[in-house]
Amino acid sequence: MGTGYTRNDGANSIADGNVIEASALDGEFDALLAAFVAATGHTHDGSSAEGGVVTVVGPAQDFVGGAGDFSPKTDSAYDLGKTAVRWATGYIDDLVLTTALPIAQGGTASTTAGDARTALGVAIGTDVQAWDAQLDDIAALAVTNSNFIVGNGTNWVAETGATARASLGVIIGTDVQAYTAVLAGTTASYTTAEETKLAGVEALADVTDTANVTAAGALMDSEVDADIKTLVLPASTTISTFGASLVDDANAAAGLVTLGLSATAAELNALDGITSTVTELNYTDGVTSAIQTQMDTKAPLASPTFTGVPAVPTATVGTDTTQAASTAFVLANSTAGIPSFVIADQKTLGSDGGTSITSWTTRDLNTELYDPDGLVSIAANAFTVTKSGWVEWEALFYKPTRVRTRLYDVTNSAVVSYSLSGYNNNADNMVAPSTGGGQVTAGQTYRIEGIVEVAQTTNGYGIGDDFAPEVFVKVKGWLV
Repeated sequence: MGTGYTRNDGANSIADGNVIEASALDGEFDALLAAFVAATGHTHDGSSAEGGVVTVVGPAQDFVGGAGDFSPKTDSAYDLGKTAVRWATGYIDDLVLTTALPIAQGGTASTTAGDARTALGVAIGTDVQAWDAQLDDIAALAVTNSNFIVGNGTNWVAETGATARASLGVIIGTDVQAYTAVLAGTTASYTTAEETKLAGVEALADVTDTANVTAAGALMDSEVDADIKTLVLPASTTISTFGASLVDDANAAAGLVTLGLSATAAELNALDGITSTVTELNYTDGVTSAIQTQMDTKAPLASPTFTGVPAVPTATVGTDTTQAASTAFVLANSTAGIPSFVIADQKTLGSDGGTSITSWTTRDLNTELYDPDGLVSIAANAFTVTKSGWVEWEALFYKPTRVRTRLYDVTNSAVVSYSLSGYNNNADNMVAPSTGGGQVTAGQTYRIEGIVEVAQTTNGYGIGDDFAPEVFVKVKGWLV
């Protein structure tokens, strides 16, 4: 409790018509001063002599104190502290925000947990892996060298190489053959018994070793009778009936007959020294007369004379080499001055060309003026060609100052070529034509684009002359 204000004049001498004693008046002033002393004055706690409770403070009663809160008079109208004058430390049990706190200020810029994770770049399933019990299983496995991670139908488990082979049904020695050097050197299939035999054979068995030759059921050269070597067989030798009939032939001619050969010995001897392969000899199969005679009927490489209707490849129009020219090439070059097609931006009599733009803009193309062979089609201000060749264009601009046009390949989204650089003094009220040319490829779509330095409304792409249908863009093409 502070020192509250209590009337010091108990006798109420300070009243109308009474003589006020100085001591009484002085006592009242002393009591008032004591009540307003900063350290010991009245507390305004609402108790006797302490003054009423202060519930509203501020220059305009801006802040209101209640039984359980201290609030501003008006919602969302006051700041706590200033940019230049801030509170040092805040001690708050709970903080409720009605707007999301930005990430830069330590918040999440969100009002829900899901949005907060997304804002912080930790969205589950997109930025971070959602929790999964089976991932916990994998994380808990021991990182033992040579172990495999496999599923057992319920969890992920680690298995050794031997256990994994059993799971896969490839147990060495039971399901698959164990490695042996013998098997590694052959592509054949052997039984176990055959492998055992092979394992006992010396590597690169030496045929000069009598033991090896004998084991193979053969004879050494020293064991072969001299009569056998000269094919003079002893009477006791048993040979086949056919072999005997061949051996007892009196001469080579008789031997050829026994062998069933119709060629004579002289004919066979004529083949001696031929180095041609069977394949090379088969090249002559079907030849019915002397090859040189047949070749002599063909045209020579130098100054040949052709008969019938010989065909040669058709070169590109304008080719200037020593290659042969087809009739199609000759025809194409003879008509090269006549375009294959002419298309245009043609508008009704008295119409202007349209508003020009200071950025690359597609010029209108809407009319086929000439296309006798159906080589071009127009759609959405672009044209598609059915053959390859060359096109040239001319586009009009009114008071453009600087101006350029270009041929744009819509199919491949690429510029093919640009026009000549153009300039027209804006003050001269003149129409400036922009011309250019470029190659086109069969099956692809193109358009003419233009750009100006100074845009003009309605007539930037040309002014109608009221004499005939207005033409503001014209494209000519030569296709082959």
